[in-house]
Amino acid sequence: MQVSFLFGTQRAKRVGSFRTDPANPHCVHPDDVLRVDRQVLLNGPVALYGPAERLRRHVAALESYGYRCPAFDCGEWASEADMHREVAARLEFPGYYGRNLNALNDCLGDIDIPEAGGVALVLWRFDQFARRPGVRAWDVLDVIANASWVHRLYGRRLLGLVQSDDPELHFASVGARPVMWVSWEAHKPAEPGAAPDTAG
Repeated sequence: MQVSFLFGTQRAKRVGSFRTDPANPHCVHPDDVLRVDRQVLLNGPVALYGPAERLRRHVAALESYGYRCPAFDCGEWASEADMHREVAARLEFPGYYGRNLNALNDCLGDIDIPEAGGVALVLWRFDQFARRPGVRAWDVLDVIANASWVHRLYGRRLLGLVQSDDPELHFASVGARPVMWVSWEAHKPAEPGAAPDTAG
């Protein structure tokens, strides 16, 4: 994606496909276009990662934006019951949490999202969980996607960052958006006129 950086005026200008105006908080500054969270959400709220180091870098970037990034080792989940148990405990779901996908959808839609950042659920070794017999791994990701859309109605961000050691892992679309492998790098604020580094 080539982005042209235009400065020197207070009126809104076109920057690639984004508008920027320093006097208008609803316009997007060109340096912010390439933030990790915006790059994820351009494709959908759930993204697949392979190399662990890239995911760690992106989590660090999100934390610098004010995100909470609770991480889960999904390889330790032998069943959906294990998933519900750990997610409920780590995200502090209420005691009446029903430990099923409908209840997960309800509670994820109600979790506290920091106004200054967001929440990114980091799911390590999700491929191991997805291979467990009887596990509805796609449904879990679909619940995250649906809850993300609910939060976005109120200007809040919920992401699902899914790490896999299996490069052949694929999922059908969730929340009517594709689950895509990440092939781009977190981008630091660019100098005027610089092109983004999108090498994966």
